[in-house]
Amino acid sequence: MKQIPQLRPADRRLIRGYGPLLVAVAVFLMITATVPTVAPQQTVALPVSGAAPVPGTVPGAGGAAAPGGTPAAPGGQGQQAPGGTPAIPGGPVSVPQGSDVEKCKGPQVAGDPYSPPCITFSGSNGGATARGVTAKEIVITYMNPTDGSKSENEYVAAAIGGYNDAIFPETYEQMITTLQNLVTYFNEHFQLYGRKIVLKVFNGQQDYAGSNQSQVNADALQVANSLGGFAEMNVLNLKYAEALAHQRVVNFGNLYASGEFYHANAPYSWTTGADCTQMATDLGNLAAKGLAGRPAKWAGTGVDTGGDRRFAVIAPDLPSYQQCADTLVATMKRGGVSPTTEIAYPYEASQASSIAQNMTQRIINDEDTSLLCLCDPLSQLLISNNLANSDYLPEFFDAGIAGLESDVFGQQMNQTAWAHASVLTSQTVIAGKYGSTQGYFAAKSVDPDAFIVNEVDLLYLRLYELALGIQLAGPDLTPETFAQGLFSYPGADGPYGPLSWTVGGASYFSPSHEFRLQWWDPTARSAYDGETGSWQVLPAWLTSSRLPSGEPALFPNGTS
Repeated sequence: MKQIPQLRPADRRLIRGYGPLLVAVAVFLMITATVPTVAPQQTVALPVSGAAPVPGTVPGAGGAAAPGGTPAAPGGQGQQAPGGTPAIPGGPVSVPQGSDVEKCKGPQVAGDPYSPPCITFSGSNGGATARGVTAKEIVITYMNPTDGSKSENEYVAAAIGGYNDAIFPETYEQMITTLQNLVTYFNEHFQLYGRKIVLKVFNGQQDYAGSNQSQVNADALQVANSLGGFAEMNVLNLKYAEALAHQRVVNFGNLYASGEFYHANAPYSWTTGADCTQMATDLGNLAAKGLAGRPAKWAGTGVDTGGDRRFAVIAPDLPSYQQCADTLVATMKRGGVSPTTEIAYPYEASQASSIAQNMTQRIINDEDTSLLCLCDPLSQLLISNNLANSDYLPEFFDAGIAGLESDVFGQQMNQTAWAHASVLTSQTVIAGKYGSTQGYFAAKSVDPDAFIVNEVDLLYLRLYELALGIQLAGPDLTPETFAQGLFSYPGADGPYGPLSWTVGGASYFSPSHEFRLQWWDPTARSAYDGETGSWQVLPAWLTSSRLPSGEPALFPNGTS
């Protein structure tokens, strides 16, 4: 049996200006660790401020059952779109008596490809229609966790034996300034029916991972009671999303949880990316229809490239992500193919290297040729190093989650192994060159002299989802009309990819339902940062029902 050598020091370059996000997604699994998704024995019963407990919830488990509740999409993450058909196409779903809402010419925001139609408003907006909503304000909050980049750096250092924390040019204060400028932008450009979004930033009791449930609960109660928030904009872990949903607070984060998770916390929890159920379905269909029954022609040293592909499905063992792994395997089996290997890996910060070595050994022992990964970037980094050091270079077909589809992360991987990698990507949130994106220009339009942080597009997309839902909800703003508003959005395409919250009659709490394929070229110059190594993106947007005929056109020049 071939044994893998010890892990060599990883490439720990930190691209200037991207350090905070790199560390944040490197601890992707720490953020969501130990969070149950279906938890009938969950322990904590949270009081719901200002209301009776949410109907249909398990105490401590989160929000209400999804409205309608009828699965209408692969993996069951869709729900039938509720009512609320706008009287004006693209207009608000709920107009109270005394309000005058009219359609005006053109889009609400000129030059914005995602803009809803222009709407004018006069008269009464209904006043206090929900907690955090008055006749003049819509309160949103932003929780600052107790631990900052230093403790996250220490976490990564424990996992990979060291980390370069010398280049962190952006400060927390600069990030908040960028966020506030974006709030101002949306107040000035979207129809909010006589109200303004008001941002309240507070220091939370919880850490980034939400490791203490009572502290997470306390932060959710502070948002609901002390701050009176309609929405929380910085959900860092699934525990916090569940606690906020139980308090009936709308909340946003890029958690890549399963469709089932968002169903359980409807209509409160939202993401700006694809949920992992959607990505697992797409990856499973690609494997079954485009890859299976063919040789692994893009694999390298040590891998059998003469026989049919042998697939390994790899995902963390957290409940939400195992739901997605189950979806991936079930989708493959419906297409007539089964994986050779299924790995549900545990995640412990102090044991990340040894866990990755064990996974690598199993991949080699099972003679897997092609890896289907719903993996975090840190585990991918460790696995890619192990495989290269073992002279065993399988194909990687990854779901693009937590920024893995960006150049800055690809450059951190072992380039010998990563030359055989391809990714399904649902968005280009961080692929655009800094200073050229829609979010950047929005923040700069408010204060041309302000420093704009590199995370501007992640902040922009969360606020866009908020502002779009508010405009489409109409003057009678509640969490329910907010959801109906987003579900009524007809969809649009632009620099962040095709976005829609309803597809084929089923509605979702994530806007991304199409994907593109990209493959890694270790010799190409990145347009993002000018460094060597870049993803080469195929132009076509695809779905599970609209796949390439035969194998996709990856690695046109072969692999190295």
